[in-house]
Amino acid sequence: MQTELDLRHGIVIFGDSELTINFMIRSARASKPQLATLVRKIQQERKNVRCRIIYSHVPRAQNAVADWLARVGLALKKTCSIQKLGAHTLPGGPAP
Repeated sequence: MQTELDLRHGIVIFGDSELTINFMIRSARASKPQLATLVRKIQQERKNVRCRIIYSHVPRAQNAVADWLARVGLALKKTCSIQKLGAHTLPGGPAP
């Protein structure tokens, strides 16, 4: 997959996992092979983004909305297939 972004002001990526943020800013190394492979893939794809990328750690206690959304997403994944969901199942989506 070839992806290319051209943004004027850059991107700020917030994450509540300090270790993951440290992987991305290269101040920590992934010790598990699967994780190291994933970090390398992300860093490779990052080369296609022609703007500044800033990674910022947000403590989980200050990230309540994102934490809630993640839990909702995991619950949905457990109960149904995302492919089976239609636009009408989302708030504001068209009626069935």
